[in-house]
Amino acid sequence: MATITAIQRKLDKLNADKSEVLKQKLEAIQRILVKCVKCHKKSRLGAWSFVQGRWYVEPYSCTGGDYWNFNKTETCHITCPKCGDENYIYNHPQKNKIVELVDGHHFSTEKIFKGVTEKFRR
Repeated sequence: MATITAIQRKLDKLNADKSEVLKQKLEAIQRILVKCVKCHKKSRLGAWSFVQGRWYVEPYSCTGGDYWNFNKTETCHITCPKCGDENYIYNHPQKNKIVELVDGHHFSTEKIFKGVTEKFRR
């Protein structure tokens, strides 16, 4: 029984260490600077807002359609914290960097960005 308790303590320590490292990784991602295409000012990624695009599939046949899909990150927008302009990620000069930071790490957009809103398109 003592062996199991010792192993459990090691696992608890590893989980605490993992949580701390993931927190540091998230903070590092949020500190990455992104430049606005309109005002040309740089801001930390964590200060920007993410605008999640969604598009509607019309009903078809008896059982198809009538639901909303999420756009890929590269076809969404981010809102500049300084001027309020929505920057279309697909045309942004730092597109690859932004997409990698959002999709390449296992953090939700709610954790990375200051806020997340949805934009619906029919």
